[in-house]
Amino acid sequence: MAQVLWSLNANGNPIVASFNQVAAAAIATTPFFVAPFACTVTGAYCRYNVAAGATSTVQIYQDTAGTAAGAGTALLTTAFNMNTTTATTITGAFTTVPSLAAGDQLTVKVASGSATASADVVITVTLART
Repeated sequence: MAQVLWSLNANGNPIVASFNQVAAAAIATTPFFVAPFACTVTGAYCRYNVAAGATSTVQIYQDTAGTAAGAGTALLTTAFNMNTTTATTITGAFTTVPSLAAGDQLTVKVASGSATASADVVITVTLART
């Protein structure tokens, strides 16, 4: 089961939204953050302790109002590879700085392959209020 955590800080510190999956299971299309106000994405990171076991990538999507989870805009230039060296933080890159409107959601979704063996997965997105 995936756990979703996020925190807000009114003192100018980053907003942190995290998707956490402990058990080995396929990563489903999972919304993990809804923007309570306009903000920009400042970073994206992925780390896991058990690799997918086969070719697999995971993407972060921005879903605007009326868009189904995972059907919005892909944010990462290259999706996170879930079958590389374990216990290593992967830093995501963006083509442009993603901006979220109040009510937009972030969703994690398998972009290719299957992440059925992935375990101890943490995907963290940092944001700043605009």
